[in-house]
Amino acid sequence: MVTEEVEGCHPDLPIMRDPDGWTYFKEEVGGLVVGGFEPEAKPWRSPDDLPYPFEFQLLEEDWDHFSVLMDEALHRVPALAETGIRKFYNGPESFTPDNQFLLGQAPELDGFFVGAGFNSVGIASAGGAGRALAEWVVEGEPTTDLTSVDIRRFAPFNGNNRWLRARVTEVLGLHYAVPWPNRELETVRPFRRSPLHDRLATVGAVFGSKMGWERPNVFAPTADEARLRYTWGKPDWLEWSAAEQRATREAVAVFDQTSFSKYVVRGEDAVRALQWVCANDVDVPVGRAVYTPWLNERGTYEADVTVTRTGPDEFLVVSGSATTVRDLDWLRRRGAVSGRTTSAGRTPCSG
Repeated sequence: MVTEEVEGCHPDLPIMRDPDGWTYFKEEVGGLVVGGFEPEAKPWRSPDDLPYPFEFQLLEEDWDHFSVLMDEALHRVPALAETGIRKFYNGPESFTPDNQFLLGQAPELDGFFVGAGFNSVGIASAGGAGRALAEWVVEGEPTTDLTSVDIRRFAPFNGNNRWLRARVTEVLGLHYAVPWPNRELETVRPFRRSPLHDRLATVGAVFGSKMGWERPNVFAPTADEARLRYTWGKPDWLEWSAAEQRATREAVAVFDQTSFSKYVVRGEDAVRALQWVCANDVDVPVGRAVYTPWLNERGTYEADVTVTRTGPDEFLVVSGSATTVRDLDWLRRRGAVSGRTTSAGRTPCSG
């Protein structure tokens, strides 16, 4: 909302943010602009219902929803109770499932570049994001590390309307929440679970989420203690992690790698294709495994994979959980493979 004049407001008044109240205030022609990021957002019914065009249109007033922010604003700036209102604005903003914007060439469509989901950082990020996207268009690939905003960090399930509706209620609220180290998002979980999930939970697994998969971050001494307690200091799980590391080094450990991305590369040109994209020599005897990076034109990492030769013209490539879409897109654009995804994390590719 934009208020009438407020005594003491002037053009040099600093912007004020109140994270505890989820609100912000800034001077506007002698008055204040008051807005915020409520802890529980109100999602649009469905993206399919968005009218077009809608760039500069507003929604009807929703006082029940805005009252959470208004109550906090009155607590922080009591003068608002005696100040007139010039204008109310109720409009939608675009938030992504992880609160980072989308940048890059869509993996489903060559030549289709995306710069979207900027929510409230569009103006601040515009110069750098515009330049990065322009360089991507011209060079055919990113010229800097854009992993955190790369559109390929998401999979098709992230575009499911029910999934998005549940997730966005949490994501907007994190805008003004305490940015704890190792924070895990809580909504739309569990989504993907390995066959060992229940047994891992029984022995105290504290789960995190990566590409929708529930994965143990650490193991608590008991299942009753299996939860993350956020802190800026020494976390209580540090001793649990150290015990796991010692057990791995001094005895035996079994790792559940269900969530890892797995690609089968087969065909008469499989060896040639992988030799082209792998920095290490993968033309090894059947049964041997090779640890190798995939490097881009700048000589920096695109992927960190293990390649196992399972036959004369067949290889199993194991990569990180989060990079399935990015890996396959990168391989395809370099003419190494063409393929289709048949199940979560396992993709057959022809060389």
